[in-house]
Amino acid sequence: MLILDLHTTVSLFQKFRSILEENKLIKGDSDTIVEGDFVELQGTLKTNPLIDFLTNMQELMRLATVFDEKGGNKSKTRKMMENQKLNSQIEALINGLRVDGKKDIICKTESKNVVVNTDAKYFLNKSMSEITDGNYKILGKVTKICLENEKGICLLRNTAFSKLKIDKMKEFQELFNSAELKPFYGNENVTSVIEGPAMMVIPIAIYI
Repeated sequence: MLILDLHTTVSLFQKFRSILEENKLIKGDSDTIVEGDFVELQGTLKTNPLIDFLTNMQELMRLATVFDEKGGNKSKTRKMMENQKLNSQIEALINGLRVDGKKDIICKTESKNVVVNTDAKYFLNKSMSEITDGNYKILGKVTKICLENEKGICLLRNTAFSKLKIDKMKEFQELFNSAELKPFYGNENVTSVIEGPAMMVIPIAIYI
């Protein structure tokens, strides 16, 4: 008689996690983590803040075009928002941040920020929206660690803009942080870097 050992995705994950636990290979949210470790972390998940801001910025730029001011002196921010070249650059940057269905999400734990490099095809309906703003556990492999006094993790690292210095993106920075747009985004300055203490993780599973 042939007996088939059938496993679901969940049962395979539980078996894999049990093997890691038995061999004491899983580390928690501590200062002893090094690159290459398996970690299990818990925190609040947020979408890539740069993508959120750029998407909202595009919407504002479309509105600026629709409600065009006739005559008069336009502010520098207004002129930039109506600049089609800048709009195209923002579109290219958004596409670069979502290349091949991969996108960073940010996990905020009690002690650090974690950049989780995810792939949309592994999510239900190929959408990451169901996990944002929720508190989840992540089991994954650490690929990079940044201490508090070290350079953080760049959210532009996989884009064509990754080789540009931040001062070369002066147009973006001026527009992002202009006083005219503060009512829309509050007092939080837009950044392309997740400051340390931080680490980057390739997820094996995201679960409750």
